[in-house]
Amino acid sequence: MKIRAVLFLITLFFACKTPTSTPPLESLDFTIVPGERIGLITNESCSREAVLSAYGDWAKVDTVYLIDGVTAEGVVLFPNDPKRTLHLYWDLDTNLDRPAFVRVIGDGNLKDGTFWKTADGITIGSSLAEVEKANGGPFDMFAFGSEYPGAVVDWKGGKLETLGMTFQPPQRVAMPQNLIHEETVSSADSLLQTITLVVSGLEVIF
Repeated sequence: MKIRAVLFLITLFFACKTPTSTPPLESLDFTIVPGERIGLITNESCSREAVLSAYGDWAKVDTVYLIDGVTAEGVVLFPNDPKRTLHLYWDLDTNLDRPAFVRVIGDGNLKDGTFWKTADGITIGSSLAEVEKANGGPFDMFAFGSEYPGAVVDWKGGKLETLGMTFQPPQRVAMPQNLIHEETVSSADSLLQTITLVVSGLEVIF
């Protein structure tokens, strides 16, 4: 009787367990809502297990790039579809429930290079002016002689403050000498307005 009872419980467990399913591509959206979600990844459900479960076969455990040539194990969404690819990384030493970053990769094109964008249309390739408007005001970024040129360091309390973002010219241009230093510069700086800067890197921070 005991053996029969155990077998019954094992059968019941596997019968009730819901397998990971893969949502159809046409049912997915690729919207970034700063401070809330990116696609199916939300503040309330952004652990590694939750992401793998939500995206099923669209997600793959793989190596992702961190910074300064360092790589680590993370999760890649849509690895074979560059316009939908995301890289996610969880710091195993600090927080397994929230990714340290969710990085929009894109196909290398600074115009229409990715489907991931905010409701305002902010994405890789967006202009400095478009980002200022979506943020609700100017912000500070590293100048172009620093270790991280063009990276936003302070959104000044704006609407985009949970995004990591980097700007660069879409083509090689001569940078004004006054912008080649290690300090920060405001996006409202008159010299920046003489350069066509666009978003070249985009991360969602949970």
